[in-house]
Amino acid sequence: MSAHKQVTPKWRPSRKRWVVDTRSRGVVKHAGNAKGGVEFFERKDAALAAAALVNAAQATGGVITDAESGTLEAAFVIFKARVEARRDEKRSICPRYARTLINDARVWLYDGDEPRSIAKLKCKSITSADLIAIIDDAGWSVDNARKKRAALRGVFQAAEDQKWCLPANRPTESVHLENSKYDKTEAEIEEDAAAERQMIAAFEPANIRSIYEHAIATHDVPVVDKDGDVLRQAGCVGLTMMFAALTGLRWGEQAALKWKNVDLDKRRVNVMTSMRWAEGGSWAVNVPKRTASVRTVPLTHDLVAALKAWKLRSPSSAAEDRVFMGAEGEPLTDSSYHLRLLHRSCDAVDSIRIRWHWLRHFYASVLVDAYRPSSDKNDLSNDRTWNKISRLMGHANVQITFKHYVHYLDDCEADEELADVLEAQMNRR
Repeated sequence: MSAHKQVTPKWRPSRKRWVVDTRSRGVVKHAGNAKGGVEFFERKDAALAAAALVNAAQATGGVITDAESGTLEAAFVIFKARVEARRDEKRSICPRYARTLINDARVWLYDGDEPRSIAKLKCKSITSADLIAIIDDAGWSVDNARKKRAALRGVFQAAEDQKWCLPANRPTESVHLENSKYDKTEAEIEEDAAAERQMIAAFEPANIRSIYEHAIATHDVPVVDKDGDVLRQAGCVGLTMMFAALTGLRWGEQAALKWKNVDLDKRRVNVMTSMRWAEGGSWAVNVPKRTASVRTVPLTHDLVAALKAWKLRSPSSAAEDRVFMGAEGEPLTDSSYHLRLLHRSCDAVDSIRIRWHWLRHFYASVLVDAYRPSSDKNDLSNDRTWNKISRLMGHANVQITFKHYVHYLDDCEADEELADVLEAQMNRR
């Protein structure tokens, strides 16, 4: 085991910079710099990348060899540090997804353990032809190449942040990976149609209700052993799903919600704050990014009853306490735990797995189905129905609401009317 000391970036408030200090005796030094030094960084990810270069040599006691500045290899080091920070500190992504992102970006630089020639090229000199050659050489499918291209975009974003290349010259945007509609077989077309039907069925109110009811029955009850001792107190996982589906609140808005903002008598919730990852490395509750996100959302009778029951048994029910909490009674931050349980409930009721944000989309689909707004986008500003839906969703403007949710309009009556007109024209004598 190496006796070398690992370097960790530290925040220095006096300079408002992240610092990487390699002066300690136990830290391996750069070649030609036996004393080490102190480096300051404005961005934490850049500091993490610098520390990663130092720590890479610790296990062997070797001398650090920096990747040449501006190369794709150097940009990958920064990208990897950012992903690992999101995984370990922000906890905004799960370890499995972080590993997939890093591996999908790494395959552009290495063929197995052998480095590709592109790794040593300057980011600004890489072209789409270089990337297409790698795709052809690796034999990736269109879907596989599309996922790996998405990871490579993150590498070029890191390069752009370092001023190594310009966004307008990003080669990933010139690599077109589109499946021809004529390449699909009849079986594939039928499979796509079946998947579309499953998606539509997943948004049926009865299906969403069965998902959160299963979660309530499974996870919102205490767990006791054979002797009657309580192993786990009743939680609110299912209620959290139910609340998201019946209010359309974003995850951050729901995580920041306090009891004082829930009026159970008047059946409404006042959305005033949102929880977000803040600079400095912690979760913080702030006002929402957009003024329109501050809004009042009505509550159903069933949801009010469930909230009242939860408030009676919740260990935190004072006005300043958060309404929802995690598995150990901590405030909600990362949604990964609740997403896993959401998927388990989907599996249990024989539904396709839905994402957490889809519960918000479900709420929007119910509003569109209930209010039946116009599908004409030329007069949105005067359409009171679209404006009402936009206000409940907390969108910055009504155009966003129309763009994302107009496809939920199933205008069957208009289609039938068109068929009747066509029939009348054909029967004219």
